[in-house]
Amino acid sequence: MKAFTKIPPYYDTLMTEINYKRWVAYILDIFDRFNISPKKILDLACGTGTCCLLFAKSGFDVMGVDSSKGMLDVAKSKTKRFNIKFSCQDMANFSLSQKVDVVTCLFDSLNYLLEEEELSNAYKCAYDILNDGGFFIFDVNTEYGLSTCWGNKVYVKENKNVLSIWKNSFDTKSHIARLDLTLFIKKNGYYERLDETHFEKAYQNSKIEDLLYSTHFKEIHVYRHLSFEKPSYYTPRIMAAAKKQEA
Repeated sequence: MKAFTKIPPYYDTLMTEINYKRWVAYILDIFDRFNISPKKILDLACGTGTCCLLFAKSGFDVMGVDSSKGMLDVAKSKTKRFNIKFSCQDMANFSLSQKVDVVTCLFDSLNYLLEEEELSNAYKCAYDILNDGGFFIFDVNTEYGLSTCWGNKVYVKENKNVLSIWKNSFDTKSHIARLDLTLFIKKNGYYERLDETHFEKAYQNSKIEDLLYSTHFKEIHVYRHLSFEKPSYYTPRIMAAAKKQEA
């Protein structure tokens, strides 16, 4: 079963602990740091559109791309007051009819690309739709994050009427983390069970940068997430900002 097929109606409930406003504020700080004044932003793998909504409220012209129709249905219902255009496309093979100034890809979405070729293709698609001098800004979970913070652990969460069980495992040979997610949805005194399996691949920071350079991105900067400090081995998530060379 493809990820994000069953859980879209409950995704926002599962993510209630995520401080989306802080994430977007951090992106705006990156804009300031590199003197970026974008007008058009594409949020790649936009999910249920929370960041699209926050970008739109900040005055940007926003578009969203995601491969899950269910997630996009939720996004459209949340953003009706704003003229946000959504498109159902794969992040390793997407295109737009117009160029943008910034492409963001957040919440470890790129880790879902399990082959190096897929990751490279996503970079190329982002590069192609950026205006000259535009920026590709994204985060990824590191190998430390997936192998240790996720690790081989089981978590149980309860949010409103949703009980979720998160069973993680990490394969040290393939560098792929597996999440078996089980939801119990309380409805009319009964519980409906939903199951999904998610996979994320850990890429070395050097590989992430090498692929960006081979796609002709320039001025590549990598930080410990939500900071402007250099990452270390113990950094669970990094943020990268890469500039498309100007004509």
